[in-house]
Amino acid sequence: MEADEVLRDDEKGLTTAQGNIEVRYNGRTLRADKLVYDDKTGIIRGYGHIVIVEADGSTEFADEVVLDDEMRAGVALGFSARLQENVKIAAASAAKRNENIQELNKAIYTPCEICAADGTPKTPTWSIAAERVVRDKKRRIVYYRNARFRLFGVSVVYLPVFWHADPDAARSSGFLVPKASVSDRRGVSYEQPYYWVISPSADLIVSPQINSKIAP
Repeated sequence: MEADEVLRDDEKGLTTAQGNIEVRYNGRTLRADKLVYDDKTGIIRGYGHIVIVEADGSTEFADEVVLDDEMRAGVALGFSARLQENVKIAAASAAKRNENIQELNKAIYTPCEICAADGTPKTPTWSIAAERVVRDKKRRIVYYRNARFRLFGVSVVYLPVFWHADPDAARSSGFLVPKASVSDRRGVSYEQPYYWVISPSADLIVSPQINSKIAP
């Protein structure tokens, strides 16, 4: 651990670090404004501008976190993450059960850009908002409860249950990135591809398209 200032309380078993904190453990890196480590429980509490860089290069952000001593499990408030293929996930809170299971509450998912060229925030072209999202890295699936598909910020489709392949998955059955567009001929169009792995050497993509002006 590196920090501008480290205070040690031997009686309580607490180590408090402040300023430019960087903790490295087994390929993970944690950065924060303030950090409190409890020797007795092994719990790490981080506050302010939390950044966790995983060994695979994915990056997670939060306002506050509570983690175990190996930074594998914990809870975060004001959570967001940037995954492979520039996929972004944000949530009011997140709970990481272990290295494979991550649960998010009041979450939103999008692979689209969320910033304009000048750096100002912008509404993504499409996104999925859900009450609860579970990312299962072992099964390579992302599950959604009460999912709402949004096109330019407007909800267009609601599904009580939805899932798609994890961004890290090399080859796994599931929904692919949907395609949304607007044109004079078709109106508002929504296309939802589904990728089916039939065997190690065969697969199939089914991609129905719904349009507001012409038949599906």
